[in-house]
Amino acid sequence: MRICLVSDNLIGYHEKWSGAEVVLGYLTSLLEKNRQNFFILTIESKKQEKPENVFSLPAFSGKFWSFKKIIPIHIFIRVLAAFFLLKKIKPDIIHFFHSNSLFLPVMLSAYLLRIPATFTVLDYRVICPTGHLRLKNGEICRDREGRICQRCLSWPRLLERWPEKWLAKKLKQLVTFTETSKKRLVGHGFSPEIIKVKYIYKFSFEPSENNNQIFKANDILFVGTFPKQKGLHIVIQALSYVREKISDARLLVIGRGEGQDKERVENLVSRLNLKEAVQFLGQKSNEEVLKIVSAANLLVVAEQWFSDFGPVALVEAMALAKPVVSGNLGSSPEFIKDGFNGFLAEYNDPKIFAEKIIYLLENKEKAKEIGQRARETVKNIFSGDQEGEILILYVSNI
Repeated sequence: MRICLVSDNLIGYHEKWSGAEVVLGYLTSLLEKNRQNFFILTIESKKQEKPENVFSLPAFSGKFWSFKKIIPIHIFIRVLAAFFLLKKIKPDIIHFFHSNSLFLPVMLSAYLLRIPATFTVLDYRVICPTGHLRLKNGEICRDREGRICQRCLSWPRLLERWPEKWLAKKLKQLVTFTETSKKRLVGHGFSPEIIKVKYIYKFSFEPSENNNQIFKANDILFVGTFPKQKGLHIVIQALSYVREKISDARLLVIGRGEGQDKERVENLVSRLNLKEAVQFLGQKSNEEVLKIVSAANLLVVAEQWFSDFGPVALVEAMALAKPVVSGNLGSSPEFIKDGFNGFLAEYNDPKIFAEKIIYLLENKEKAKEIGQRARETVKNIFSGDQEGEILILYVSNI
């Protein structure tokens, strides 16, 4: 069996990546371990060298291609490139991960070549053209895709969305991580028979060695990128309330910010006079992230969209016996029972986040107990032969 994995970004090959690419990395290591024949199709990066089993389609970046938002000629070029590449390599199955840019050209090519395709749902691109079910004004969109999408999209993007929707219905199977996600997909028109619930990731339950003692007694940790749907602005605002009670509280941020998102976050930190209280650690490898999480007092997850996939950072922190304060949105309530193995806060209310954070910082023994319960929760959820189950699920897609 020859497998084609599709992802816009790859760890080590692209500068920008997230938890979705961490999940992909785990699956590739599992396939290598079991000597499966696979290759990865991604977007061309600035790096000259790439792994032997990685193939790329043109990036179309730079000022020369700025017109592509008006005339999407890049899509036609990618379709041709993907078609002839897949025809040459002849995969038995195509598996999509985080592939907002590549889904349309690769899926259309797969359909024309009659190659079955499956999709691991790591955002909601299959039911929302933005992928995150948020309107332009920041409110959460609770409607099914339709005319309402005209508020968020340009006309070229609307035209592009029609074939995407049609092709999404041609997927042989959807793999999602939580029952919450499955219910949402069914509510948007997908048959429950083609949706399989399986968390494609293996969690470490042993703290990583950490010689870099960067945390002080009242530090909190955020792991994620800077767009509004990730909620870093909520955590920063919460920190300002926390410091009214605990003056030496700090926020450490692991993640990457670009352009307007970075500027918006930096301006918020300045406006709240928190420059000395917020430390940006930048992008880290997953191994480095685990080491830092192992040493943290607590993790804050403030997703501002239906992140129903059990954010990797949240579940990893729980597995490492760390208390988590999370918004009560998406699948977090599937993992966290408020006050027992973590805390849930109103997802867009910094004051409620601050109350939960203050409690954990002021009650460190209780925080340890909550962390231990979190660890046991994740152990119970992900016990058993995950690797064997994932491979059976994966191979059965053909």
